[in-house]
Parts: sequence; structure tokens; C-alpha cells
Amino acid sequence: MSDNSFSISTSQNVTIQYEVAGLGERILARILDGLIKAGYTFGIVLIILVLKDSMDAAIAIGVILALPLLFYTLLFETIMQGQTPGKRFRKIKVVRVDGDQATFGAYFLRWLFLLIDLHILYGIIGLLCIAINKKGQRLGDIVAETTVIKESDTISLRDTIYEKLHSTHVVTYQEVTKLSAEDVALIRKVLNTPEYLDNYDMVYTLTNKIQAKMDITRSETFPQTFLETVIKDYNALHDA
Repeated sequence: MSDNSFSISTSQNVTIQYEVAGLGERILARILDGLIKAGYTFGIVLIILVLKDSMDAAIAIGVILALPLLFYTLLFETIMQGQTPGKRFRKIKVVRVDGDQATFGAYFLRWLFLLIDLHILYGIIGLLCIAINKKGQRLGDIVAETTVIKESDTISLRDTIYEKLHSTHVVTYQEVTKLSAEDVALIRKVLNTPEYLDNYDMVYTLTNKIQAKMDITRSETFPQTFLETVIKDYNALHDA
């Protein structure tokens, strides 16, 4: 495991490694977001100048238009599921430390601590926390139980769940409907990652957890074959 990575144990008792976003990547993302906010601010100034003959109206409109700047990070991380435009460009993302998608409450806590992390002492507090914390967490991340990881290490649900099926595929387990998209994404990630797939204990444990959640007894001899069948059945039923 590299120095800038950490492991999490999912609810299925499977350990998956994530690579923490580097300090440089986070700084670049912050700079890009700053440029966007600067451009937006320039637009507000132009509007105020156009309305300068009616100063009260100009000030009122300026205040209203400035509100998105205050809530910039919170708004975008909520809407874009853990990313701001800068983070998306740098391919990094906020997630919970257990690997799940962060909640609005977590984004809100991160936003509240921006004042301490990025503005007090010129952001030194936040930079030091990220640099020395093994999970790349600033204070806001520690409180919110989140971190920022490289998006290249995450796999979208469409990439992890869906695959082409033969038109003649017959569903073996109707019970796959009891599984969530996240369950199936986890199965697919394990099947697509050689170091996970080669770990028989991991595959066997995941197989038992999935069987229990589906409340069935598998008919396949090999755990890997069962997991592959689950993926195909899930695809078939959700494409129907």
C-alpha cells in the first residue's frame, strides 16, 4: 500500500484500497474554483455598475447575487455529489471515510470549517492537517468523517454494474432485486480487481454476505461464478 492510500472495510466486510488526493491536486482544484468565483464576482461588479444610478437596487441585487459565492463549496459538493468544478477538473472527490457517498450533513460540516481550514493563518491549519493526516483530512474532513480521493480510483455505477448480456440469458436468481446498486457495484469492483479476486477469503466472505442478503443458497460451486451470475441477473432484470 502506498503512503498516500488507505483502506476501508465496507458493510460487506470487504477491504478496498483508495488513493488519497494529493495536496497539490487539492490546491489546484481550489485555485480553479477561485478563478470561477473571481469571474462570477466580476460579473456582479459589472451589474452593479450598470445599475449605479439606482444604488439601493444595485446593492440589493449585488447582495443576492453574492450569496452563491458564500455557499459555493456547499452547493456544488451537494449538487455534484462530492465535487466542485475545480475538483471535477482535477478528478478528485469527497467521500466518507467508509467509502460511501457523503451526505449533505457531511458537506455542511466541511463547509462550516472552511473558515478555520483555509482562512485562519492563511490556510496553514488546513494544509498541515492534510499533510500529516494519513487519510488526507483537513479539520472539516475529520469532523465530517470524510476525505478526498482520486476519482480514478472510484468506479461509476454504470461502469461497475452494467455489461453486455446475451439475448438468451436466463435469470437464475430473481432475488437479486434485494440488492442495492452499491452492492452490485462492490461485487463488480472485486471481480474487476485482480488483487481482490485472488484473495479467496475476500471473495468467499463477499459471496456469503450476498447470499445472506438475497436469502438464497447458491447453486454454483465456485464463489466467483456465483458473483458473476449475480451481476448478469441484476443487469437482465434492470434492463427488462
